[in-house]
Amino acid sequence: LIAPQPRLRPSLFDPVARLAGLMPNWDGYQGKPPSAAVLKMTIRVLAALPPQVPDPEVLPSTDGGVLLEWDMSGVPVLLGLDDQSLHTAVVSIAGSGEHEGPAVELHDAIVDALVTLADRA
Repeated sequence: LIAPQPRLRPSLFDPVARLAGLMPNWDGYQGKPPSAAVLKMTIRVLAALPPQVPDPEVLPSTDGGVLLEWDMSGVPVLLGLDDQSLHTAVVSIAGSGEHEGPAVELHDAIVDALVTLADRA
């Protein structure tokens, strides 16, 4: 039996499409658009979010990466994905500093934190 692939929430189609449509210098300061590989990883991360975790704000970073940002119960949570290290992500959770490591490990940690915060809300 093959497990179904996670699907991107319809509410996240437009934010991801906006990222895919960015051109070089999108911000007027030589901002790089996210690469196809970064967009693919972003979609995988977003599709794997548990239903109780709200949609993040999906933002481009000037270095060609993508930022996923949640503000849950006044606690900002940021997941940064970039092209230079597709298997590494940076997670910043207010009060606990930044954590950098394998995206798979950090994805689990951030999802756990988001589920906990969502349950408190």
